[in-house]
Amino acid sequence: MNAGPHSGPPPARPVASSVIMRILQVQHARFISRVFGGRRGLFWAAAALVAVSDQLTKHLFMVPDEASARAMVLVPGFLNLLKLPLSRGNLRAAFSWGPDWPVFYIVLTLLGLCLIGWLFVTTPPTRLRPYLALGLVCGGALGNLIDRIRFGVVRDFIDAHWMDWKHWPTFNIADAGICIGVGLLLLEAILQKEGNEAAAPEDSRAKGRQKGDAEPSAAKCSRTR
Repeated sequence: MNAGPHSGPPPARPVASSVIMRILQVQHARFISRVFGGRRGLFWAAAALVAVSDQLTKHLFMVPDEASARAMVLVPGFLNLLKLPLSRGNLRAAFSWGPDWPVFYIVLTLLGLCLIGWLFVTTPPTRLRPYLALGLVCGGALGNLIDRIRFGVVRDFIDAHWMDWKHWPTFNIADAGICIGVGLLLLEAILQKEGNEAAAPEDSRAKGRQKGDAEPSAAKCSRTR
């Protein structure tokens, strides 16, 4: 009896295809570990936490019209949470600076996110504070970017003040994340500079000791000649 066209063992997978698949799997695992593993995972966690909490709180404190607007006292004399309509959103940047051009702030935010991406790639993976700071800034930038794309304005609802007298400009979770992240980056720069300055004298002393050890050896060699 003749074998049918589909009988017999299946054709073996080419060796080259198996090798390519294995290489792709290894490279994919390395990429995931490099981007999300170790301390870099803190970047993604901080960014997601700020962006999600920002959008959630903005949704909770947005009301449909001006008649529904009201203030909720969180800390008497210091902090209120405002329920405001979208019509009272912030069209400009922080402290109402800048032009009334939503596209301008969208482009500016995208450029800022590109800078954050470059810092993420170039920062050594052994350092913790820069990844936390960059994640906070990234999450805040994304939170406000979503507002500008969806509504053309940024929704603010946190009213910090001093005894109902001096009010800080109204802000949101995204703004707080950006400010804290920038503060951490400045602190990291200061600490790194101080560390480099403290290490410089020690390096000079070490070079001096090496030079001092080398001179007697050179003199001894010259005497033996």
